[in-house]
Amino acid sequence: MSDLILECNEYAEFMKHMPEVLNNGHAYLIGVDYNPRSNTFVVNSFEEEFDHGWIQTVDGKYPEYLHCRILDGCQALHQMLEQREVDNEEALSIDDFIHENGNAMYKPSRYDRD
Repeated sequence: MSDLILECNEYAEFMKHMPEVLNNGHAYLIGVDYNPRSNTFVVNSFEEEFDHGWIQTVDGKYPEYLHCRILDGCQALHQMLEQREVDNEEALSIDDFIHENGNAMYKPSRYDRD
């Protein structure tokens, strides 16, 4: 599950678990690859905003105090994606049932024709 954080909603879910700014008050951007099987992550990009612009670390280093927060964000995002998949499967099974059996909620009126 590389490039876990791709879309706006997914990034927002991840960032719920991250501090708004770093301990030094700087804004930051972070890119993470997460492996849910081993419950490990790799920070592939980390940018920090300074007065003179954004600085990106070349080797993906990030402040150590973010480690647990990053893992929490990855796990929460993984759970959200799993739930989304379950919800999609349920919706598809309901659609299949309606397609095969008709809509049980629909009640014909006297104006319907055979």
